[in-house]
Amino acid sequence: MDKLKKVFMTISLVFIVICFGACVWLYSVLQDNMSLTLMVAFFLALIWFGINVRNIYKN
Repeated sequence: MDKLKKVFMTISLVFIVICFGACVWLYSVLQDNMSLTLMVAFFLALIWFGINVRNIYKN
């Protein structure tokens, strides 16, 4: 069960990185506030989720 949790957390982190990259690309193309807001939200999620994934792999 622990391996399954590590796999799903890692996959989720990868998708957060992909979504953050898409928001950065959208902001560079459109220059709108919604893309900027999503970029900030995904960046914060990336930091928080990255810390959680690191702690899971430490144990």
